[in-house]
Amino acid sequence: MSHALTQKVESCKTDIQLTVEEEREPEEKLNWKKANWSLVQEQLEGELEWVNIDNLYTTEGIDQAATQLVTAIERAAQAHIPKKRRARRRWEQQRTQANWETYNNACQAKKAQIRRDKQQEWRSTVGMITEHPEQIWRLAKWARKPEDEKNSLPQFPLIQDQRGQVQTTLKGKAEAFASHFFGTQVEADLSNIPGAHIPQPREASWHVDAKEIEGVIKKLKGNKAPGPDKIPNCYLKACRDLITPVLAPIFT
Repeated sequence: MSHALTQKVESCKTDIQLTVEEEREPEEKLNWKKANWSLVQEQLEGELEWVNIDNLYTTEGIDQAATQLVTAIERAAQAHIPKKRRARRRWEQQRTQANWETYNNACQAKKAQIRRDKQQEWRSTVGMITEHPEQIWRLAKWARKPEDEKNSLPQFPLIQDQRGQVQTTLKGKAEAFASHFFGTQVEADLSNIPGAHIPQPREASWHVDAKEIEGVIKKLKGNKAPGPDKIPNCYLKACRDLITPVLAPIFT
């Protein structure tokens, strides 16, 4: 009796968990490529006024300011950056007729866009050949290739190792490169170490100004994957003039 009751309770828990998983809304992501940065900057400027950078003498104050800065950035993004419409993710999480129709329409629209892009690329190629007739021979050479060679991967050329033997296999080429670049071990000259003069260590300044942070943000690659805070580098680069005056005292 007790065992049967336990199984029934576990079954109910599983059914409830499955129901919650099915009804859970998919995670919404922002479409950073369609961001209106002028509106984001305007919104962010107002949000940054609530970041408290006057109490940075304790660990709690620094953590609070950093949290408030991330919150301000997220609020400005949520207000003026459109969300991605991930029809496939919604269909996989919620198998409803409406989600299937949305996903199917998105697939058809994507295929139509690919056809239009291919057509435009072909027209551009024909236009280039019309202006430069000598390019038609390259197109003719490509068209005469078998189908399996038109989009084949690039092949690594033959390699001659240090013994004069031509290597044709991937293993032989790898061994030839290894012996060429890492075959000879050079011993370090340690004769000048005894009696060497070691200068005094230089004192590093802990002060971080806004220009230094702005230079670091400017060198970031905008399309790299974001970190745990989900704030991409393109956001930081677009709003660095507003963010750096707040980041400088936090880092200092």
